[in-house]
Amino acid sequence: MSISDEVWSRQRQWELKREVLLNALEQVSRARIAVIFVNSVYQVRQGKSSEELPSYMKFQDSAVDKYSIAGDLLDKALIQVEAVCSADVAKQLDDLAKIFRTVLHDVLDERNPVEVAKLTNIIKEHIPVLIELIRSELGVDKAASAS
Repeated sequence: MSISDEVWSRQRQWELKREVLLNALEQVSRARIAVIFVNSVYQVRQGKSSEELPSYMKFQDSAVDKYSIAGDLLDKALIQVEAVCSADVAKQLDDLAKIFRTVLHDVLDERNPVEVAKLTNIIKEHIPVLIELIRSELGVDKAASAS
């Protein structure tokens, strides 16, 4: 018995989607950790005197660098998702990436911490929606209910 080219093609497409989507989740996680790090550094910095600030500059620079790398990787993952996945998944990931960028800009501009906290909560709300869309895209729920 041989497996048809069509079946092999569908399997390869599913594996590509899985790889791209797992990478996207990894980059979302990396960006979320970077946002927490950036926000923490800036919150600590707010309570310091001008004499103490130079010692915090290295932490600030490190936080921004970490976020910049995470943002770049998230953008790369988004392009991959747009290429091989449904528009719903791509839109949810794009919305999340925009929120990440907004949080970073708000923190760097030293905006109201309450606003940053609200955006951080919005991120927490978007992640489970993205995960559900990814599960659906990969047919994870269908496979679990079929067994």
